[in-house]
Order: sequence, then C-alpha cells, then structure tokens
Amino acid sequence: MADRRQVLSAGLAGALLPVGALASAARAGQPPAIHRAVYDRRFAAGRAFAAQARARGWATSAIEGDVTALWYDDLALRWRQGPATIAGVTAANSLFVLERLAWDAGMRVVSRSELEREPVLAWLIAPAARGVRA
Repeated sequence: MADRRQVLSAGLAGALLPVGALASAARAGQPPAIHRAVYDRRFAAGRAFAAQARARGWATSAIEGDVTALWYDDLALRWRQGPATIAGVTAANSLFVLERLAWDAGMRVVSRSELEREPVLAWLIAPAARGVRA
C-alpha cells in the first residue's frame, strides 16, 4: 500500500506531465490533441496520471508492462489513418516498444522524463518534426 508521501508525489507527477510535455510541443506550434493516455497500473504515478488524463477528457488505456493489446486493439488501427499523439507514464521497456512502433507512423518521442520514487517515465509521442529521421 502506498503511503501519503508516495500518493502526493505521484499525484504531483500526474498533474505535471501533461503541462510539461505539452508545453514543449506548444512552443513549436499548436499543442497536439491527445488520442490516448497510456499508464502502467502497477505504479502509483501511472494511476495518478490516468486520473488527471480522465479529468482532461482524454481516453486512457491501462497496461501492466505489455503493450500488445493496446497495439493491436487501438494504436495500429489508429496510426494506419495517420499520426495521433499519445502521452503516458510507463516503465522504460514499455516506452521502448511504443517508440519503435511509432516510428512507422511518423511519430517520435518528443518529451521524456524520469519520475522520482518509481521506475517509470513520463513521456509524449507525437508526429515527428519535418526532416526528422529515425
């Protein structure tokens, strides 16, 4: 069970992710609409991010390390239609897989930061800037 400090820090991380990640995207132009907020339900920071994402009206998808169902049931279908921005709080290995899958859809990780107290990253995958190659 998480103690009060862990819950508060996770809540802060969840509250800061969309603002920080989207702020850098906004500097380059219009902030992207978020197609999906992905979170690893095993971590308090992931659950806090999901609550913040739902409050913003974003669709959320829970994973437990494995992104296979998310890929086959949602992202592969959506990204065939064109790029769609996703944000998340997951372990590094989950982000690694999503990042590689995103390349084929012209998407890149545009923001990535480690969160304190848990082995997770807060990230944003968005359309790649023109001229950017893998």
